[in-house]
Amino acid sequence: PRGQQRTRWSMKYEYGQNQVGSDIVDNFTTCTQRFIDSLTTVNGARVPVFPGCQGVAPGTVLRQRSPILDDPYGVGDGDLNRLNLSVRGGSDRVSYFVSGDLDHENGLFANSFNRRRSVRANFTAYATDQLDFQVSTNYVRNHLRLPVGDESGQGIYLLSVRGIPGRRNDFPNVFPGYPGSVSGFHAVNYNNQTYSDRTTIGTTANYRPFDWFRNRLTLGLDLTQNEARILSPPGSTDADFAGSPEGLSALRYPRNRVYTADYVGTVELPLAGWLESSTSFGTQYIARRFDQLAGQGIGLGAPDITAIQNAANTTGSNTFEEVNSIGYYVQQQFSVNNRLFLVGALRADDFSS
Repeated sequence: PRGQQRTRWSMKYEYGQNQVGSDIVDNFTTCTQRFIDSLTTVNGARVPVFPGCQGVAPGTVLRQRSPILDDPYGVGDGDLNRLNLSVRGGSDRVSYFVSGDLDHENGLFANSFNRRRSVRANFTAYATDQLDFQVSTNYVRNHLRLPVGDESGQGIYLLSVRGIPGRRNDFPNVFPGYPGSVSGFHAVNYNNQTYSDRTTIGTTANYRPFDWFRNRLTLGLDLTQNEARILSPPGSTDADFAGSPEGLSALRYPRNRVYTADYVGTVELPLAGWLESSTSFGTQYIARRFDQLAGQGIGLGAPDITAIQNAANTTGSNTFEEVNSIGYYVQQQFSVNNRLFLVGALRADDFSS
């Protein structure tokens, strides 16, 4: 027992920013004679491929700031806000601690963020002088949205460092300076989101019926379930890059459950003034269950159709795995004047999947 504890409240707030860690290089074009003379046809008229190279001498170098820095949907600072509120207290035989966290983090790209909420609680109780137990629980809710990967052909960071100053770009809604059909306006519509929930519960009980006999039982539960979605509306640049211009909706729903139990008993006896014996025995059990449902629909028909069941072509799959293990052990230890220790142990395990 810890004695009477005063209730204490605590609150903490943090603010920060995510910023680009290195300078983004400028883009350059050398106006060769071939670039100056290059023509293309637009609406039936012959126009220069490199209008920026017109009227300059061959060998002139054009320099342009990376478009991702000026694109309103390009890169920018991402705010980071963290709030923590906790309370602790108790009496001579009971203590508690409860804490809650709220994290809002925005990435460098407009469609990149992470929202995290969590609650944690710990309770300790001394029921009698021979029995005490602790209970701990934690719940985390997370919402993550990812931007297009940098190495993707749709990734605007990769495209921004491949810009060709002076070259015309006739693709619609492309911010000046990008080399192809994609800029921030298109990349920001990439919709890849994951929702995850995780709950953990653990309890430990200690029982000492005699001074020489100790028992400990630990039980645990870990539940995790996720929902991962990718949505590419028909006609979007994202759908074109995915090879499904008619639109795509994909869903993956994995669940993972882990159950644990651990018991250990210890008998400590003095055999002589200089010799002590400690005998421990116990068992451990672990069970894992994993299942996943996945589905995909191609051919959504309209931007407001998102359900897989309404797609023209649908596919689905189901995965299930189960693993169980149990172990038994016994250990004998002799202590000579608490300086020399002799230990021997036996263990047996069984496994199934």
